[in-house]
Amino acid sequence: MSKQIPPQLQNQLIRLQEQQEQYKALLLRKQQFEMELKEVERALQECSNLPDNAIIYKSVGTLLFKTEKSKIVSELNEKKEELDLRIKTIEKQEQRLRQQLEELRKSIQASLSGTFTGSWENLDFSLEKVKEACEIGEQVARNYIYSRINPKFLRNLEISIIYEDLSFTVDIFIEVLPTININIEEIIEEATNKALLEIDKFIRGNHPCQT
Repeated sequence: MSKQIPPQLQNQLIRLQEQQEQYKALLLRKQQFEMELKEVERALQECSNLPDNAIIYKSVGTLLFKTEKSKIVSELNEKKEELDLRIKTIEKQEQRLRQQLEELRKSIQASLSGTFTGSWENLDFSLEKVKEACEIGEQVARNYIYSRINPKFLRNLEISIIYEDLSFTVDIFIEVLPTININIEEIIEEATNKALLEIDKFIRGNHPCQT
């Protein structure tokens, strides 16, 4: 019978999910500001091609108001500075949250390893069984990654599982095409956890491949 996940580890997993949602929301806000910034920069570029005495019509809702080029340029520059500041602020928050996620991920992986290995001492750890456990874990991780990312969008996928002193360590590297916007860290975290859980089932004899 598989060992149940301790309450402390369950709380860590809940925190991880919450922080991942915060990270996604942060990236979405950053993307929105970046899109606005591109529009402002495009408008400034168009204004630079106009004569200084040009009359410009400014859209406000469903209405158009006549204004001067200098006023529009001033407003656009102010908007650009505001968006630059917002993006920089989000990038700082993004970096801080990414570090927190990485620390929490490492803590969870260590807890998972400790939870699973705590009662492994009397189980079979022959070279053949360890090798098979690593192969099962790698296949589970790979299948999960392929379920989240179409293989044709992958530039590189490396999965390695190392066994040492009654402990399995899963190391995953994913590189996708630049046009693909996806949370790689979340996928790696989930794939790692699924691999470790399946390895634990196999070691204890509960894996469907186990005879």
